[in-house]
Amino acid sequence: MRPGLLATASAIAMVFAYPPFEGWYVGWVGLVPLFMALEDATEKRAFLTGYLWGVVFFTGTVWWVVHSMHYYGGMSIALSILVMLLLVFYLALYPALFSYLFRRADSAGPYLKITGGAGLWTGLEYLRGWLFTGFPWALAGYTQIPATSMIQIAELTGVWGVSFWVIAVNITIYLIIGCLKREDVVSVLKYLVFTGVIIIAVFTYGIIRFNTVKVLIDGWEKLTIGVAQGNIEQALKWRKEMKATTLDVYQTLIEKTRKEGADLVILPETAMPFYLYHDRTLGSYLKEIARTNRVSLLVGSPHYENTPERRGLYNSAFLIDSEGRITARYDKVHLVPFGEYVPLKGLLFFVDKLAEGVGDFSPGEGFNPLKAGNTSFGVMICYEVIFPEISAEFLRKGADFLVNITNDGWFGRTWGPYQHFAISVMRAVEGRVFVVRSANTGISGIIEPTGRVLIKSPLMERYWFVSTIGLRNAPPTFFSRHPLVFPCIAGIFAVLFIISGHMKGRKPHVR
Repeated sequence: MRPGLLATASAIAMVFAYPPFEGWYVGWVGLVPLFMALEDATEKRAFLTGYLWGVVFFTGTVWWVVHSMHYYGGMSIALSILVMLLLVFYLALYPALFSYLFRRADSAGPYLKITGGAGLWTGLEYLRGWLFTGFPWALAGYTQIPATSMIQIAELTGVWGVSFWVIAVNITIYLIIGCLKREDVVSVLKYLVFTGVIIIAVFTYGIIRFNTVKVLIDGWEKLTIGVAQGNIEQALKWRKEMKATTLDVYQTLIEKTRKEGADLVILPETAMPFYLYHDRTLGSYLKEIARTNRVSLLVGSPHYENTPERRGLYNSAFLIDSEGRITARYDKVHLVPFGEYVPLKGLLFFVDKLAEGVGDFSPGEGFNPLKAGNTSFGVMICYEVIFPEISAEFLRKGADFLVNITNDGWFGRTWGPYQHFAISVMRAVEGRVFVVRSANTGISGIIEPTGRVLIKSPLMERYWFVSTIGLRNAPPTFFSRHPLVFPCIAGIFAVLFIISGHMKGRKPHVR
């Protein structure tokens, strides 16, 4: 089969490893055709083959961007597709660079090829999650989220360690196929044992830790949480006449959750389409709802400051206590480029942001947990949850649980909400902490520290639920304390792989 067809087949297969398909088993073998496509390729051809893989893969995993830009960004379908393709063309550079370097280091020994190749892929994923503010979406490790026992090592390594072993298994299976072609039975057996050791080690650790953590969290102090999913249509959300209607919707949901015993009710990102802090009518009414129902609220709302010390617009979350007082506020720190602000606005004066209703947002001042009585929790607004280091910082600062409030109405009924929700599962395992998610149109839910999803709301429905969570009573995990350790280890493996391949020179293909 031609290299281009192999790369395309590999990319398409890997798309089905992610939500909403959840083909986690595809993640183990989906990259094998790509490695086969790189056989005997020149370095230039390897780069182009990897780039083709990236274009097909990222088109398949982030196509929902078109929906957001067309329906809510005011762009034509043609322009929306063009902008999506520009994003895809950028993201495709990472697998292209991987393919180039993997082929260049082809003469490295087989076991260094496995560990170094896995380290190279993982290191480039980390780079993608950092460069130009970062976009760590569709990481290889996220393919394994449905297989809960296979992601438990994330408490040590973060999602990066899961990506590492997934890629290592793919490379090993590729080497096994090469040995079968040469009828090298001894090498086949060696690689089968190596693959088995990886999978069994990860699985055994996962089973042990899953059961251990399950027992541990049973002893944690409990808090009854309510979640309100208003399902306010994104196209109507910021209209003036919708302000009172939206407040009425959430009043009903808050009252329902309170009747079921909720002590804290969590509303989505920008649930209140007005300046809660400054609006003396609607803002005061919301506080009265909290006071009347004797319940604390976490509410998403835009906010502005206009003082000599601080000026700007913020995407914020307000904590209102059961007395109707605003006791704390978190301002979103990691903003969405072109969604909440336009970078390099002097050069890109012709580009408008997607967020409606307000002007460009300013970043908040830090990832600081909010305190509510005797507990504290970290709030990640929208896509802040896709950055592992953000949740880790909240936990290092003493958060007892994590909250992700979001407005995934931008995604519509695409694959975006399913992918976004799945990422929250990894954050729960990395930090061994309950994660509560409140999304305007879904998917809302609660995830326990083992990665098991306790509640998961339907998409595009008005919904509410009440559940009990545990307040973390354990030191931060190794990953939460040291989130950069494994990316550095992966980088070391990658450098050794590249150096070894370079020193040995271009030799016949070694498998």
